Amino acid sequence: MYAIKTRIEELRINDSLHSSDVSAIGELVTNSGVFRSEEIMIAMELAEDRLSGKDSSYNFLCLRDIDGNLYGYSCYGEIPLTDKRFDLYWIVIDNSLRGSGYASQLLQETEKQIISMEGKQLYAETSGTEAYAPARSFYLKNGFKEVASFPDFYRDGDAKIVYCKNL
Repeated sequence: MYAIKTRIEELRINDSLHSSDVSAIGELVTNSGVFRSEEIMIAMELAEDRLSGKDSSYNFLCLRDIDGNLYGYSCYGEIPLTDKRFDLYWIVIDNSLRGSGYASQLLQETEKQIISMEGKQLYAETSGTEAYAPARSFYLKNGFKEVASFPDFYRDGDAKIVYCKNL
């Protein structure tokens, strides 16, 4: 138990994305227990695209321990054809860190990065199903407002809920 506590105390956020992070992102997203296989593949593809230089519009912040192991990440980018509006594509942390405040810290650092890019608003979307209730609560707790809901968007009975935060 002490080793885990020590490791958690040593977590840091940085913007270094490594090739080994692609599989680590896949594991984090898979272990969260809420994403479908297609979504997991997309999370990994965004990291691959960033690393390859194929698409540099995806920005990443990584939550790492002192050994460089990935414990969480955010992926965000400017929304094309808008005036400095950004999407939060992903924010995921290791299940062992739930309730620790690290997700909020990661979000706050993401917001700081977006503000440094003159970002004005940050959007996040999630599912309306029960499995995503913690995500919806997280956004509201962190100052987002629900701005739209699209019933049966992803599939019957699965609404798309959109949140926005002014920066």
